[in-house]
Amino acid sequence: MRITNMMMSNSMLTRINRNMSTLDKYYTQMASGKKIQKPSEDPILASRALKLRNTVSSTEQYISNSKQGLSWMELTESAYSNVTSILTTISELCVQGASDQYKEDDRQKIAQNINSLVGQIETEMNSTYMGRYIFSGYKTDIAPIIKDAATGKNILNPEIYSFRADKYLEIVNKDFVDPINDITKQIADLNGQISGSTGDTSALKAEKEELINKLKEQLKVDGMEITSLGDNVYLQTKMSGGGSGSGDSSTGPGTVFISIPIVEGTTAHPLEAKINSNGDGLDFTINGSSVSVIVPEGLQVSADRIKLEVGVNNYIDINLTAPESYTTEMYNELHYFDRIFDYMSGTLSAEDLNKYYDGKPFSELSVSEKSSFDKSLRESFDAMIAKVNDFNASITERQTNLGVRMSRLNLIQDRLDDDGLNYKSLMSKNEDVNYADVAMNLNVANASYTAALKTGMTITQLTLADFL
Repeated sequence: MRITNMMMSNSMLTRINRNMSTLDKYYTQMASGKKIQKPSEDPILASRALKLRNTVSSTEQYISNSKQGLSWMELTESAYSNVTSILTTISELCVQGASDQYKEDDRQKIAQNINSLVGQIETEMNSTYMGRYIFSGYKTDIAPIIKDAATGKNILNPEIYSFRADKYLEIVNKDFVDPINDITKQIADLNGQISGSTGDTSALKAEKEELINKLKEQLKVDGMEITSLGDNVYLQTKMSGGGSGSGDSSTGPGTVFISIPIVEGTTAHPLEAKINSNGDGLDFTINGSSVSVIVPEGLQVSADRIKLEVGVNNYIDINLTAPESYTTEMYNELHYFDRIFDYMSGTLSAEDLNKYYDGKPFSELSVSEKSSFDKSLRESFDAMIAKVNDFNASITERQTNLGVRMSRLNLIQDRLDDDGLNYKSLMSKNEDVNYADVAMNLNVANASYTAALKTGMTITQLTLADFL
């Protein structure tokens, strides 16, 4: 077979291109530091790299979440520390105010000082983190404490402190109403099985009795009773001044009960709850009849908890809310001296003057009336000492719980930092090249490529005449 110049040229160019591709591969690895540039080069390595990259990315986000959460909690703890310090000072001022060594003018100044400190507490409740109010729950763009447009005084923001009737209804239905209705339905079903059975029904009756006892336990609240008669089960509730319903009413000394059937044979009448017309509570009915149902105290509207994900299905609460920190009771009690100071300084509104002091200004009180007022004021200071200490204890308890969560978050952050380093190390071992190996392979490929060029140049200089 004759080997032509074209065949030799094509063969030479093919080998040179192959050497050039190898050289280019090592050049690219040296420049990028990565073993592969396209998944098709090594699908298994690419798949592993993708998983590790996702893991590293998730870990970095968890680390970022934990750092933000810790910053939020540190600011909350700082605000709590300031509040406890302020409450301690208020308690000391109340001790001074309760002392008979001070005159009424001194007590007026003490009340003014307390008002200033209360204002600082409310400033702490309006603390922000990156422009977001930390004590406002989910509504981080709304301040918990706002100014009354009419009086210019601090008031509780209704948007933060209002009763969440819809949320309360959801909790009551889930943890109170639905379990009761589930039990009554089972009792009605058992009544049907018992009445339709021709054999021994003792086991079914025992199961029914067990369900009735379970229903009694579920409704084990003062003012409510469960009674059974034959196939019927009744809910008895205390009523004030009587009530309407389809059951019998019995009246004892000062007490009125109403009995409503919740199971009649094979029919279960569900307990239903809805928000009342005022929007500040719930109304209950059974088969269209109003019943006075007492919801267990444990079913309260939970605070708006901001949760940050710091791991796979691992969440941590980072916030506390104003309604649980600076309660309505605390606000009302601490603002008592605000009204006292306004009264003594003559700046109390006419409405409050008529409401609290029978319309008589402090300046018009007689000597004996001022003496009586001063005695009452000393007693108010004395009574406030215990209340302020209780408020302080409550704040301290919440601050302690916050500290526990912060300690946990610090441990989580340390673990995440270690995980991040480990995952990055694994990712590097999987993707990154060994520069020593690549440099050696690059030199070998470069030598092969250079040799191929030289050899090809020598071969292509020959002509057909040299082979004849």
